Amino acid sequence: MFIFYGTGSNNLFISSTDKFIHNLYAYNSISAIAVFDINSDGFVDIVTSHQHDQNYQYQFTIHLKKDDRYLYKEPLLSPNVYAGKVISLVVADLDNDARLNDMAWITIDGFVITRSVYVTVGSFTNKFSTEDQMYENPSAVVTGRFNDDEIVDLALISSQSDTLQVLLRYEDKSLSKWKSIKMIYLTDHHPTSIARINFNNDTIDDLAILHCNGTVIIFIGSTDGLFERKDLSIGTHTGCIDKCCQSLHVIDLNRDGRDDLVFTDTGMNSIQVVLGLPCNE
Repeated sequence: MFIFYGTGSNNLFISSTDKFIHNLYAYNSISAIAVFDINSDGFVDIVTSHQHDQNYQYQFTIHLKKDDRYLYKEPLLSPNVYAGKVISLVVADLDNDARLNDMAWITIDGFVITRSVYVTVGSFTNKFSTEDQMYENPSAVVTGRFNDDEIVDLALISSQSDTLQVLLRYEDKSLSKWKSIKMIYLTDHHPTSIARINFNNDTIDDLAILHCNGTVIIFIGSTDGLFERKDLSIGTHTGCIDKCCQSLHVIDLNRDGRDDLVFTDTGMNSIQVVLGLPCNE
């Protein structure tokens, strides 16, 4: 694994001086990665999942940032081995305790597994929270607030079934357990990437979904947790034919207060940009 640090000079990036951040064992390969401040010390840490090359198992590792320069502490390896194969990983405050120490793991057989991680000196523990079986093996996930409560929800896409799948999460206080309400919506053919977007400038998150042929569609969220697929499909061009468009990201590129879209067009070997405009333009 390589780390490149941005600089304020003409040298845009410098490579990391760390030599120990790599696969911990020769037979393990990194299958997913996320960055976040897991121990609330103000520094960005790294978590990676390590897949066993021969057995259907994985572990995960935490790399704690040492200081404000370019060094990381020795990696902390999870004490347990888990069955399955991780294909995606997101980090958020999933239990609403104001700490960014919760993770959602997406496995190749369609499970969404959430855990909370607690770091101590030289080690960490993790607490299982929820496990949801999704429809037709979703491959990408984002977090967001998709109704009017204060709990972080999850949204996934499945290219096998052409669906958007939403998990509205809530706490069953009578049982002291976290639960989810599942909802499924049809997308266009072969969705490849999903991103959270504020399309209509309200307090509820919306979703942008990129498809293999380069089409982007928007799902508008609401306070009751339901999404409405508007007739707002954005056909970028006729590229992405022999290879799928990928890696949709949302960012305000031109600093006008509106979300813009960026994604890769592997067929044309290019980067596509879609600038957001007010509805009257």
